[in-house]
Amino acid sequence: MAVFRFQFETVLRHRRSLEEARLRELRALADQRAAMQAEIRGLQEAITRSRRELGGSLIGKVDLVQVARFAQFGGQTRFRVQGIALGMAALERSIGQATQLVVEARRDRRALEVLRERRFEAWKREQDRREAVELDDLSAGVSARTVMEAGA
Repeated sequence: MAVFRFQFETVLRHRRSLEEARLRELRALADQRAAMQAEIRGLQEAITRSRRELGGSLIGKVDLVQVARFAQFGGQTRFRVQGIALGMAALERSIGQATQLVVEARRDRRALEVLRERRFEAWKREQDRREAVELDDLSAGVSARTVMEAGA
């Protein structure tokens, strides 16, 4: 039996691997975004915790050193959050570009897969046609032999 061979199988494998690479790149960027978001949440929780601690120390005798430390910590933390937010904005642009590259790679791969499916269907039809011709030839041979044997 004949075996179907797709002329562009190597190109299709390459496009599949390219799509997988693009997906890995996108996942890496998404992981970076998740890490940045977790860092921002951690900093916000630290500010909230410090604010609670400071609130408890404002009752009675006020420790001005602790108030000054809180103000300095809050300012530094907000500055850090702003820096992370700017980094996330740039990262979002990269994620958008990476997503577009994934879409393009998926489209290119799918186009070749559709071509492969069409070629396979055409090949299959041709195999079925050849098989039908072969069966017709066999039937004709058997009929001719039967007629010859009956006439002899």
